[in-house]
Amino acid sequence: MLEEKYDFKEIENKYNALWEGSKVYKWNGEKDNTFTIDTPPPTISGKLHIGHIFSYCHTDFIARFQRMLGKDVFYPIGFDDNGLPTERLVEQTYKTRAKEVGREKFVEMCYEVIEKSKQEFKELFKSVGISYDWGLEYHTISKETVTLSQMSFIDLYNKGYAYRKMQPILWDPVDKTAIAQAEIEDKIFESSLNTIVFSTEENEQIHIATTRPELLPACVAVFCHPEDTRYAHLIGKTAIVPITEVKVSIIADDKVKIDKGTGLVMCCTFGDELDVYWQQKHNLPMKIIIDQDGRMDLHSIHGRKEEPVSGYLDDTIGATWITKEGITRNATYGKINGLKVKEARKKIIEILTEKGLLIESTSISHSVKCAERSGAPLEILPTYQWFIKSLEQKLQVLDKVKECNWHPSTMRKRMEVWIEGLNWDWCISRQRYFGVPFPVWYSKRKGEEGKIILAEDLPVDPLKDLPKGYSREEVIPDQDVMDTWATSAITPQLNAMAVNNKFSLPNHRYDTIFPADLRSQSHEIIRTWAFYTILKAHYHADSLPWKNIMISGWCLADDKKKMSKSKDNIITPHVMLDTYGADVVRYWAANSRLGVDTVYSENIFRIGKRLVTKLWNASKFVSMFMEKHQTLSISSINETMDKWILSKLYKVIERATNNLLQFEYCEALSAVEEFFWKDFCDNYLELVKKRAYGDMVSSEANLSAKQSLAYVLNIILRLFAPFLPYITEEIYHQLYSYNSVHNQGNWPNKEELIYDRYSEEMGDNFVQILNLVRKIKADSNVSVKHLIKKLVIKANVQEDKLSQSAQNDLQTVCNAEIIEWGESAQAGLTTENRKFFVGAEL
Repeated sequence: MLEEKYDFKEIENKYNALWEGSKVYKWNGEKDNTFTIDTPPPTISGKLHIGHIFSYCHTDFIARFQRMLGKDVFYPIGFDDNGLPTERLVEQTYKTRAKEVGREKFVEMCYEVIEKSKQEFKELFKSVGISYDWGLEYHTISKETVTLSQMSFIDLYNKGYAYRKMQPILWDPVDKTAIAQAEIEDKIFESSLNTIVFSTEENEQIHIATTRPELLPACVAVFCHPEDTRYAHLIGKTAIVPITEVKVSIIADDKVKIDKGTGLVMCCTFGDELDVYWQQKHNLPMKIIIDQDGRMDLHSIHGRKEEPVSGYLDDTIGATWITKEGITRNATYGKINGLKVKEARKKIIEILTEKGLLIESTSISHSVKCAERSGAPLEILPTYQWFIKSLEQKLQVLDKVKECNWHPSTMRKRMEVWIEGLNWDWCISRQRYFGVPFPVWYSKRKGEEGKIILAEDLPVDPLKDLPKGYSREEVIPDQDVMDTWATSAITPQLNAMAVNNKFSLPNHRYDTIFPADLRSQSHEIIRTWAFYTILKAHYHADSLPWKNIMISGWCLADDKKKMSKSKDNIITPHVMLDTYGADVVRYWAANSRLGVDTVYSENIFRIGKRLVTKLWNASKFVSMFMEKHQTLSISSINETMDKWILSKLYKVIERATNNLLQFEYCEALSAVEEFFWKDFCDNYLELVKKRAYGDMVSSEANLSAKQSLAYVLNIILRLFAPFLPYITEEIYHQLYSYNSVHNQGNWPNKEELIYDRYSEEMGDNFVQILNLVRKIKADSNVSVKHLIKKLVIKANVQEDKLSQSAQNDLQTVCNAEIIEWGESAQAGLTTENRKFFVGAEL
């Protein structure tokens, strides 16, 4: 009844259309029976690779299992289509910059690009058989999402968890936006450690080592450790900064590392986070000399733009200029003003060398904080930004983390370490165009200047809309957009269509699906997506956003690096799908354990292809003994070896079910696959063949074989279905039912089977003897079908002797004329093992 060969392309097209038309994956809204999955909305990034379907398959294994288990599965897919990643894609696509085309035009371009990218993702997910309910699709820039994101902001603001403040913030000079602590990565750069001569008012030379000599004009203090005896006499005195000749205080602070550099440190506003700490702790002045483009801006050292009146008097070291405010400027400033930071560093080193102020310059490799997306080294600039409090309730959030079930459990520690190491609140504002606007204006009315006005009717765009009771001349709209994580952090609430019981959309489903049962994601976004989602759920409803979190590893390229477009090591998924088919790609994904990075392996694809072929061929063999869609009955299965295979399968169902309930899909697949290859194909099919054909056996023995084959294959298909949805559906349709194998409630229950301990033990003995016979034939260099004149078996324990029905099967499969229980007739052919001695006359 099955075709000679399995054509995966034809079958995949057939069932993709059938599944979509039949709505087999539709969520029905069963309140007390829903299993809710919070899936990661993929970022619209432009280039698809095999890693994009890696962890999405992991989630689908669980979704399909839960659905077959009987749950009404809420399984949505979203698209993270707002924010910086989309803007970067648009700029690359159109080879332009956002500021060059203007906000309104650029936003239009963003919408055009994301529509094309979303279609590519949809086609990919459908082609690999992800069982989403596409009716639940959401987008992070849709009207509903903007509304819920703005509701989230207003709720947090009203509760005192969201605030706006001018403070030093991590700044990406390439994307020209503030970023959060979670969006940085440390990169190793080649640099130099430069030892520079400072002096005191008493003309004592002191040496300071720095990797950032270009920040000399921003130096506001010099620090030493209070217990460093070398510099104890300097504490409280004044140092003179080289080139600028500005006088700064020498201060003691225990954050200075005595054994690093010279033990003296210059504090510049702002070179790093320690500078921020010192500036705030000691109330130091701020000298900001780097602008938002990452260029030296020495006209703004005192926080205001200073245009020169008379220009430069000359171009020699030590010459000055005069500004409108009468402030003198060293002409060196003219040499570095407007330069990029790296160029300015090189120029300052040249100038220090010329003046004899550079004692030593040593080449080093050091870690630099960079923007995760642009890769650019970050600066710290004071700007007005919106923040969500992350520090004041760290302990409460840690408690929430511990309440959640982590799979694998080791990943919880990674989250705890991240939270314990937090030292900045979460900056959620971005100086970009394509995102969720803050629902905020600032009043210009007399007597309430700067007052924050929140929107009442949502969604709102403050650049176009107005607050109630105010004219356009009376307000300043907030021009920033929210960090895309601020929206992604409420994906459970987006799906529920409510932030909490107070803020919701009409016809919300908050009480039905919140909190979710499962969050699935990869490990690199634990510190962002997982943390932010827990934080927001804690603030919005004092709740966990989900009961379980399942962490996948990365798909690594052959060089053991994460696949990414920038590394040029991606493998296009369409090539693998066209070569092997969706079931084989899914098999490859299922062979990675939770939380573990997996190197891309063609060998796993070949093993998966072999499994699919074997499943088809084994089913084709079983179909010879079946009527199409025949009624299955276990009551006529009475032979020992038939009850043995059912007993083995009983334990496989139990094991696979327990594994999948713990989200251990890899172990579940391993249990099913081992049974299929070893017990079913290698042993059972071989021993049952002749009995199934009816050769010289009773009708009862023949019927037992046929029913057992049909029954076991049916359950094998259902066990494989979450992993290999296409081939299992086709075989199930052809042999068993026009209903889908993936239907709700179709997971096999071990209670469907017979568990007979005696038959299991007898069958295990049978297999041991069979393997010994196979070894004898192999050692004798004869075919497995070679006739055995007499097979002699001696059992160490008399009770291990096989039942008569099992002996009949053994005699058939071994092709033995006689089986004799006793001493081995030919010692040279005897094989020994724990239970049996086996000899054969060939």
